[in-house]
Amino acid sequence: MFDHVSDTNNATLYQISQEVNLPEFVKEASLPDADSLKDLPPAGFAYPEMRRFPIHTKADIWLSAAYLHKSASALSPCTFQGIQAAVESAAELWGVDLPRFDTPKEASIEEPASAYSVVFDVGGDTHTTYVSSPEEMTKVAAHIVENDDYPYMARQASARQVIAAPAAMKGDITNEVMCSLHKLAGYGVGTLEAARRAVRQRRNAMQGPLKSVGVEMDELDGILKAAASEETGNLLGPELLSKTAAMLDAVDRVTSMCDRYTDTFRPGYEQIFQTTTHDVDSFAKEAVELRCGEVISRQDLRVAKAGAWLERCFGEKTANEDELVDAVKAMSSRRSEILYSHIRSAVDEVSG
Repeated sequence: MFDHVSDTNNATLYQISQEVNLPEFVKEASLPDADSLKDLPPAGFAYPEMRRFPIHTKADIWLSAAYLHKSASALSPCTFQGIQAAVESAAELWGVDLPRFDTPKEASIEEPASAYSVVFDVGGDTHTTYVSSPEEMTKVAAHIVENDDYPYMARQASARQVIAAPAAMKGDITNEVMCSLHKLAGYGVGTLEAARRAVRQRRNAMQGPLKSVGVEMDELDGILKAAASEETGNLLGPELLSKTAAMLDAVDRVTSMCDRYTDTFRPGYEQIFQTTTHDVDSFAKEAVELRCGEVISRQDLRVAKAGAWLERCFGEKTANEDELVDAVKAMSSRRSEILYSHIRSAVDEVSG
C-alpha cells in the first residue's frame, strides 16, 4: 500500500500537485516518516491493520485522501471503502475539504513546450506527469521502479515512455534503475529455467484456498515449456516473458506476496528478464575487442593506463580515450596479446 509516508522520493506527491491544488496547510506541513509515527495508536490510521494512511492531523487527512485515490486500483472494493470511510470521518471532524480529482485544477500553469510527458494509466485512471529536468525524470523513474502497488502492465507502459525520453533528460538515472526500467518495459530475454523457477516459487507458496492459483501456475509452467521447445530452445523472448511477468505480478498482488519481496524472492519481472537491451547497449559502449580474440573494457584501459603504456612501448601517442580505443583495436594480434597481459596484471594488482 502506498501512502505519503512510504512515498520517500515524493514522486506521487508531485503527480498529485499536477492534478489538484495543494492547500496551504499541506504545503506548510512537515511530512511524517515511519519513525515519527511509531507511537501513533491504531486509531490514528485509516488502515490500522497495515498502519497506513495516517489521519491524526489536517495535512495527513488530506494527503491520505489523495494517496488513497492513487491506490484505489490496488485495493479490494471492501478495503477501499473502509479506508475511505475513515478518512471522510476524520475530515468531517477536523473540517478538512478533501481533494477533488474529478474537477480541473484551478489556475493551472501551462506546461512549457520543452517538457516531456509521462502518462500513467491505472485501471482507466489516466494522468500525465510533465518532466522538465533530469532531476524530475530521475524521481519519476524511481517512482515507477519502486511502486509495486501499480500493476505490471501499467508500469511497463510508463517505463517505456521514460526509456524513450531524450538522452539529456535521462542523464541522472543510475545504471541500476535503468536496468530495472528495461526489465519493466519488457525489453529483454531470459532463460526457460529462470521463468520456471519464478513460477515454482509462487506455486510452492500456495496453501489452502490459494491452491487454485497454484493450478494456474502449473498451467503457466506448461505454456513456458511448450513455447521454449517449439520456438527458441532455452531462451524465451520478450512477448512471452511480458505475459509471464504480468501473471506473476497479478498472483503476487492477490496473495500479498509482493509485501514479502527479498533479495532471494524478487518481483517476477526482475527474475525472468535476465539480459536486457540496456545490458547489450552498455556492453557495446564499454567493450573493446582485441585482435587476439580477448575482450576488455574501457575501464580496463583506464586502470592499466594503457595510453601511457602504448607510448612507452611503441611510441604511439593518443590524444583521448576514443583515439586510444581505435589504436588498440588496430593492433596486431601479437601486440594485443602483450597489451592484454599488461591489462590483466594491472587489474589484478588493483583488485588484489
